[in-house]
Amino acid sequence: MVATGIIYFTWSALESDSAKLAAVQQVFGELNGLKNAVFGLDLGALVSAPPGVGYMARYNQGTTYIFAVNPTAATAQGNFTVQGLAAGQQVTVLF
Repeated sequence: MVATGIIYFTWSALESDSAKLAAVQQVFGELNGLKNAVFGLDLGALVSAPPGVGYMARYNQGTTYIFAVNPTAATAQGNFTVQGLAAGQQVTVLF
């Protein structure tokens, strides 16, 4: 079983800090716009990411999405490889 979710710490700490609350609202708004992609077909086996970068790959309505995160404060560099994506093909980075 695989679970996909978001965890954040003590709601009262977020709720009482307007900057943190605004950041959470922004993230939730972005995720709401991507909900179909988040729950799309898993393409993780067709994608490789730079070392140390966490990711998930999904497909929905003709579009491939890669959600990626660097879990450290260090700069991560490298390339994503997507089977079937031709070199030089345009990609769009959202958030």
